[in-house]
Amino acid sequence: MGDPSPDLIKRLRDFASAQKDVPDPRLAAWTLPGTVSDARLALLATCLAQDLTIPGVARLLKELHELLGDSLLEPWRLRQEDLDKFCRIGWLDAWPHREDLPGWITAVGDFLRTYGDPSRWHDRWVQPRDFVRTMAMEIPWMGRKSTERVKGWRLARWLVRGEGSLAALWPESARALLVVPHPILSVPLEWFGQLPPGWESKAPRDRQAWTDSVIRAIDPNDPAAVWTALESILRRGKTDHLCVERMGSCDRCPLKPLCKT
Repeated sequence: MGDPSPDLIKRLRDFASAQKDVPDPRLAAWTLPGTVSDARLALLATCLAQDLTIPGVARLLKELHELLGDSLLEPWRLRQEDLDKFCRIGWLDAWPHREDLPGWITAVGDFLRTYGDPSRWHDRWVQPRDFVRTMAMEIPWMGRKSTERVKGWRLARWLVRGEGSLAALWPESARALLVVPHPILSVPLEWFGQLPPGWESKAPRDRQAWTDSVIRAIDPNDPAAVWTALESILRRGKTDHLCVERMGSCDRCPLKPLCKT
């Protein structure tokens, strides 16, 4: 499909570098007050974050933790009827997945009981790709039918890189193995008019190969380091984009010459 231009690579690298200390706002959703950051809670938050806002996920986890305590991550301790009762939370009435909530908590609990202490996950899944694939097969909404598996790769990014207040659960060398799913890059690049000709007709495998070439040109040793910065421009041109807030002003943005706003 053609190599990305060196100018585009430099602008993306500079844009990401300017935001290198900006945390992923999703991290706040599973950092409960008065608790130690927990990879297991990050996994549960990732599963439950379906058709909920980040504040909504944070509220749901906080209330579930208050109701269930340690059983939130060890639901096999509970009778099914008790778990069902605790999951009947009034403000979730309009949430389309309300009836599935107990099953999702149970599925995450089964995964945790099967695979044990997260600090040893790097031994079981040396390749982050295998970790993402296993989650997709065993946990609802983690990408069973998806080729991109954005939620699974986002969680892998958090755990492999040790984002937020978590310690990295994989050796540093595993960072080079992380994948940035192609929509994370292709959506903003479409806005900038920087996608190769015929993009819509390309197979997912070819799209991923091209975006991999862009991401790895930015930072081959830690390609996922640019992810949070890229998500800030996924909705450029709309009122809820974060790029101006993070950059301070459009005039300071390396991507301004490409931007439609």
